[in-house]
Amino acid sequence: MLSDDTERRAARPARVAGRISQYGTSLAYRGSMAPTARAAVRDVQRALARGGVQEIAFSAEAEPDGRTTLGLVWPSPVVEPVHGYPDLGVLILADSSLAAPWLRPPDPVPGAVPAPSADPKLLERTLRERLPGAVGATEQEIAAAEARLGITLSDELKVLYRVARVYGDDNCDFEEANRAGEAVGCELSGLGHLYSVDAAARHPGWEHGARHTVSTGSDAAVQGLAGSPGSPGWIGFGGNGGDEYAVDLTPGPVGYYGQIILIDHEQSLAALSGRFPHRFRPGPDAGRSP
Repeated sequence: MLSDDTERRAARPARVAGRISQYGTSLAYRGSMAPTARAAVRDVQRALARGGVQEIAFSAEAEPDGRTTLGLVWPSPVVEPVHGYPDLGVLILADSSLAAPWLRPPDPVPGAVPAPSADPKLLERTLRERLPGAVGATEQEIAAAEARLGITLSDELKVLYRVARVYGDDNCDFEEANRAGEAVGCELSGLGHLYSVDAAARHPGWEHGARHTVSTGSDAAVQGLAGSPGSPGWIGFGGNGGDEYAVDLTPGPVGYYGQIILIDHEQSLAALSGRFPHRFRPGPDAGRSP
């Protein structure tokens, strides 16, 4: 890599960096890699395998006279990997620390009301028509889920699980779960598996988190958040195989209590960085979503 560096040929110090794992590389290599370079990479990969090390990052700087300084970053609990040239990693000085956007709790919304389209009675009739014979949750089971989460579920979510609890702690009826998912339009979690979408679980790393702030505009239906730390506001109840569906109990200024939001695992970071407006914008699958 150094031998091909144009800076070195120009009699200036040359710097290269990259990562090598047991199964691949991330190298800023110009053009096709020479056979000697490929052989060197394979040697490193074999050494990593022998030592039980998944990956190593490196940085090398060579002076015009040939003196070279090599730096290696080994996997460590205090080093957060950064995938991209020429960064090698982020040093974490405080265990479990999170960037500011992932610590921001939802603002309270005491005046939030359900959407005009919310109709728990119609929802219950529709679900019972689509799911005849389904086993619903008891009021005690619903109260236990609320106590576990520390919140009161929305009326529509309560209706959903009164009709079909999907599966209980003592059994897992996959056929019933599939039928309930088809009736609603997504892969449903069981009542006992409802969860708060916690920001820490969605932490993308300091590489991105330290560079962004979050805010909520006056015309936003959903608050600009990474999750709902401290005060559970997003209750995950299902997904589509990659993204999460959640009931939003702390909506934005023009949103509704109990609205359904899609937490897109591909676009959430871009939204935080300001590339997308902080307001709901239906995607191409909106017509098929619940």
